[in-house]
Amino acid sequence: MKIIPYYKSPPEPLNEECCIHLKEDPTPLSREPELPVWLESYDPSLILGELRTGGRITLNSLWLEERYWHAYREHFPYFDRIVLVPHDPANRSSPYESKLETILRLAEQYRIRPEQIIVDVCILPYFRCPDLDLYALRARAIREMGLKTVAGIDNLVFRERKPYPLLAELLTGLDDSLTYGLISSKYAHFARETLMTSR
Repeated sequence: MKIIPYYKSPPEPLNEECCIHLKEDPTPLSREPELPVWLESYDPSLILGELRTGGRITLNSLWLEERYWHAYREHFPYFDRIVLVPHDPANRSSPYESKLETILRLAEQYRIRPEQIIVDVCILPYFRCPDLDLYALRARAIREMGLKTVAGIDNLVFRERKPYPLLAELLTGLDDSLTYGLISSKYAHFARETLMTSR
């Protein structure tokens, strides 16, 4: 697993592969063209503005909401990678596996190349889903399809008073099956140290 730090605003300096949430400011990021960067925003125009400046950009992320797919439909070939989240806000009761099939069909329809795809295993807060083995099973199944995987690691510890033991358990349990671990920048050093000592 490769750790990808997540920032709610652009870090200074921007000198490592990370994920940045873009807000209202349309000012282009100060970044080296060859530095991979993951971008997310509720406003597709901000991500498309960065895409026009070139570089290796990962789109984080696409859910099962058609309006976002339409916003990016002409630009998919220019993204380095695209994170697909098998989540449908209009149909929360549908099982993960069913939504995974749906979003992969949609990706095929929009001609997103398999080598571009990263699939989110959709980690829930621990109080909603304490079965940590579930995520490793999902990740292995997706990687058997020849696709890369990612997880929002610290989703697990939402509202947890003692997050570090749970984070350590999840990180070590997913290390062999997950391609990328997306995690808040405040936990990134802990995550890397945990993986280094467990390998």
